[in-house]
This record gives sequence, structure tokens and C-alpha cells, in this order.
Amino acid sequence: MVQNPFAGIARQSIQADNESGATPDFSVVGISFTGPPRELLTMAPCSKTELIVVVEDPSVSRLVKAILRRQGKDVVVMEKKAALKLIENVDERVVLLITNQPETFAGLLGVPPMLYLTSSPDWELASRLPRTRVLQKPFHTQELVDAVRNVTIAQVAAQ
Repeated sequence: MVQNPFAGIARQSIQADNESGATPDFSVVGISFTGPPRELLTMAPCSKTELIVVVEDPSVSRLVKAILRRQGKDVVVMEKKAALKLIENVDERVVLLITNQPETFAGLLGVPPMLYLTSSPDWELASRLPRTRVLQKPFHTQELVDAVRNVTIAQVAAQ
């Protein structure tokens, strides 16, 4: 039998007062789940050929992921550190990086096209980043879908 390496037993003692003044002890035993690193939970199956990586604030990441998944896209939400590792390894599946921190990825070789999501764009920064499109927040669902389509179509045409 294979055990889940992320599951374990948690024990906690609890004391409670009762009307007699005595303090009975209780032991609570339960299963805890600490879970694998966040990026492993959100990694897409390797069978997919195109992957969109989102490095954004949690609420925006959830929204972007939900919208693009409805469009049939394979989307993974990652923290900056995990995304940097993936891009540094030049993972060919990554066809688009959606982020509010494009400067983090600017100097890396093999950076996929970027969709820069922000409420106040740094236009000078965006102009220095090849294959970067700016989508200003707040945006409509269709604007996001169109921007992703335009950036990925432009990438295919350039190859």
C-alpha cells in the first residue's frame, strides 16, 4: 500500500471545564493534510502541448484561470519563484506568461510572450520588452480572451 507523503496524523489535547469543577482532558485525533508545494497542485498534466503561466495576485489569478479554462486553455497559476525556474529551464510548452511583474522576467533568455496586466502601465518598461502586450485593469472577459488570442497568434506567425 502506497502512503500519501503529504498526509499525517495530528493530535491535540483540549481541556474543558465542567460543572463539577473537574477539568477533564480530551484528545482529538484527526488526519492533517499539509499538501505538496503550491506549484505542484496547479501544474498541468504533461500531455498538454501549450501552457499559459499566470503570475499575478491571487484574486486576479483565479479570475484569469477561470476565464481561460472556459476557452479550453491549459492554465497554471504559479508564484514568481516557480515561474522563474520553469522559464529558466526553457519549457517549450509555455506559450504565454501573464503577469503584473514583467520586469521580473525581462532579463531571462527564452521568455515567452507576455501579457502585462496592470491598472497603471509602465509604458516605458513595456516598450523595452519584446513580445509584450499590455492589458489595463479593469478589463472585460472578452478583452482578456482577445489579448491572449492575439499574443499567441502573433507568436505562431513569428515561428
